[in-house]
Amino acid sequence: MQQITMLTTCFLLAAGALAASSSEPGLPAEPPAAVEETITHPAVEHSLVAQGPGPTAVGPIEVNTREAALLEPALAQRRQLAGETEESFQGFVTEAAAAWRSGDADDASALEVRAPGMQPGEPLETKATGDILRNFDGLSGSATTSPDAMVAVGPDHVLQTVNSGFRAFHKTGLPAGPSTSFEAFFFSLLPPGWRGRLSGPQVVYSQEHGKYLLLISGVDEIARESYFFLAVSTGSDPRSPWWIYRINNQPPNSDSWLGDASLGVDTWGVYLTGNMYSWNDDTLQWSALFSFNTGPLIGGSANSWVFFDLRWPDASRAFDLRPAMPHTVSSEQTTFFVNTRPQAGDQIALWRLVGDRVNSPTLTNTAIATMPYQAIGEQVDQPGTDFDIDGGDARIGNAIYAFRRVYAAWTSDPGADGESSAIHWLKLSTDSNSLITEEILHGGNGWYYFYPAITINGGDGQLLDTGLFFNAVERDALYLSTAAYVYSTDGEETLRLIAQGDRPYFRPSGRYNGAAYDWSRPGWMWGTTPYAASVWWDSRIAAVAMDDEASNDDGGDGSECIPSTTTACVLDGRFKVEVVWRDFSNTTGDAQLVPFSSESSVLFWFFSADNWEMMVKVLDACSINNRFWVFAAATTDVAYTLRVTDTEDDTVTEYTNPLGNAAAAITDTDAFATCQ
Repeated sequence: MQQITMLTTCFLLAAGALAASSSEPGLPAEPPAAVEETITHPAVEHSLVAQGPGPTAVGPIEVNTREAALLEPALAQRRQLAGETEESFQGFVTEAAAAWRSGDADDASALEVRAPGMQPGEPLETKATGDILRNFDGLSGSATTSPDAMVAVGPDHVLQTVNSGFRAFHKTGLPAGPSTSFEAFFFSLLPPGWRGRLSGPQVVYSQEHGKYLLLISGVDEIARESYFFLAVSTGSDPRSPWWIYRINNQPPNSDSWLGDASLGVDTWGVYLTGNMYSWNDDTLQWSALFSFNTGPLIGGSANSWVFFDLRWPDASRAFDLRPAMPHTVSSEQTTFFVNTRPQAGDQIALWRLVGDRVNSPTLTNTAIATMPYQAIGEQVDQPGTDFDIDGGDARIGNAIYAFRRVYAAWTSDPGADGESSAIHWLKLSTDSNSLITEEILHGGNGWYYFYPAITINGGDGQLLDTGLFFNAVERDALYLSTAAYVYSTDGEETLRLIAQGDRPYFRPSGRYNGAAYDWSRPGWMWGTTPYAASVWWDSRIAAVAMDDEASNDDGGDGSECIPSTTTACVLDGRFKVEVVWRDFSNTTGDAQLVPFSSESSVLFWFFSADNWEMMVKVLDACSINNRFWVFAAATTDVAYTLRVTDTEDDTVTEYTNPLGNAAAAITDTDAFATCQ
């Protein structure tokens, strides 16, 4: 029997009331029978696992962001004392990387992308499906972290995670709060004397429950301790309080550590999967599945059932199960998982979990034949250096369930020669345990597509468009970049370059990227991946249209504020602030934003970045006089027009200064009568 201890507490990411949801929680129901499609490769069902009861929970305790922020300097000091400095990781960078950075190697950043590649912002064919709807930078990296960028999308926010932490964004691209390190977020649950690392984050938004869930692995090699840390938001706003849990690793073999976290949630429970590795040599020992009831979703005590030593039908050890996130509620009350063989194979395993999720549930699997696949590994050639990127093994990145179908994707070396890598994706029938559709997305020799994340177009129909986010490299011309692909139900394909790298990449590239469907905006899919655009790495968050209707659909937000170098979005992105100027030579221009701002205040410059001209702030005084106020001060005598827009109803207020007049202060306490 496996005994697991779960601790729980409540963490407040940002103060304030919960934001109103733009879509009601819930998933589409399935019809009594699914539409049958052409199926191939029937397979044999099999059940071979060890199992036993699992965790209990205690708590909660409330922690707020100010306390977490106070922890950050102390945690940084502790990392330095432990030798975890930027400099201590320089040894990873090869001589080729050092030569490129010092200018001794050729700079290939000016090379053009060649066919059959992707041009920034241009689809392979011009059409509405595949249009880029949003495109903005997410969190950046450092010498001490690889990316593992993931994304979850709720009614009003996009939540991005990378190995160093997470951040919530408005769907305009404006940050909705500060970035938060996992060490600070889970600090109250870290064991005494913790010297480990938290890595491999997974994040999902449950449309059914209206909550975000976040999971990360924690490994302390010095103490030989490993854990899963789970967080569940109390509402659909990621800035709402969170319940956080620690799941202790006490497997039958105490010489193993738990890693490679994966996360799923549905009507009947919360599911965590991971792999157990030997402390001595990091070899795989077994894979595990933790099946919880819905207790974690309400911050109460939670029971679970644990399966370990998972096996294929041929009795070989399984590796890295991925929960299939539901887009419809299974009419058979079944939770599905999938996995592939990590290095090479010609099968995918489809797993079914049924029964009471915490009282002897039944887990079975079926091996379904596929086209052969093989891991690409550290063979991704990139321009300007002999340093190869690790394209990873052949594990599945993520999976989706809808209308008795499971969708999954992984990376494969189609020629088994290291000359290219492709995205292998498919659709399975859960009615007949068979393959329905299998596709290979391949750019040809010299092109490397890897680390795919898959999503589908909602759950309101049985023929669903498929979308992928992944990394792309071309050995002679394209550095590590972000790409997206849409496969429509009529067989048309659209391939987009989202963010183009401009230098070689010298960090481990992680194992995962993220993709998610936007339930509040039909036809929108979001994704995130790293790309090579800084000394270490940057990440890009984007939304892409999955059908013709989505590209012109702004989600009902009217003239939504889109931040730029000339447009500021304040008060939670509601108000848009812009300034245009005219000088004595009749030259005009848009005021440029100074890269310092707060939730309500911004600065502008007119003529040079080191000569600031104007400060503007919009204040929420609804509790005082039922108005939003606009205050501004400018140190100039040129003409300007300050334009402030309330994007909720497109109300506009303008303020002007005549040419030659020393600008007076603006103190408008009656600016917007748009309080609700």
